[in-house]
This record gives sequence, structure tokens and C-alpha cells, in this order.
Amino acid sequence: MEVDVLVRDSEHVLVEVKSRVSKEYVAELAKVGELYFRRFGVKLGS
Repeated sequence: MEVDVLVRDSEHVLVEVKSRVSKEYVAELAKVGELYFRRFGVKLGS
């Protein structure tokens, strides 16, 4: 999975554009967010 990260005013947001989304994909994106938090120590915005 490849995602973009938007950082603005210390808020970090993962960005992925898809035409369709499944529950499995959302779970995978959540895992990417957790890895980002572990690596950089920054919680992602909502």
C-alpha cells in the first residue's frame, strides 16, 4: 500500500484516493497509521 502524508500546522493526515473501499482496506490503512505513529511518534489527524 502506498499513501501520501499531508502535514500542516503539526497535523499529520494519511491520504489515499480509491474508487472503492472494503473493510479489509480500511483495516490495512489503520495498520499503516499505527506504523506511522510507531516510527514518527505522531498521531494522525482525523
